[in-house]
Amino acid sequence: MSRIAKELDEKVAEFLKRPIERPIPYIYVDASYFKVRDGGKYVTKALLIVTGIRDDGCREILEPGSQTVKAKGSGLDSLMS
Repeated sequence: MSRIAKELDEKVAEFLKRPIERPIPYIYVDASYFKVRDGGKYVTKALLIVTGIRDDGCREILEPGSQTVKAKGSGLDSLMS
């Protein structure tokens, strides 16, 4: 299993380092919320998917990620930094 996970990690890292080749005038952020175990307790985490719509109309995933939900309204703080 560790060999498969290592290969997947390498492919994900390569995907995230790829250059953006066309202008992206629109960006959407979508989130799904899950209860996950973190350090012996359950916390709510958001799985964020940042999608851009290129100038030719094609959609492109720009960045997947997760974030611990602390309070309502605080989700955009990490996107602005």
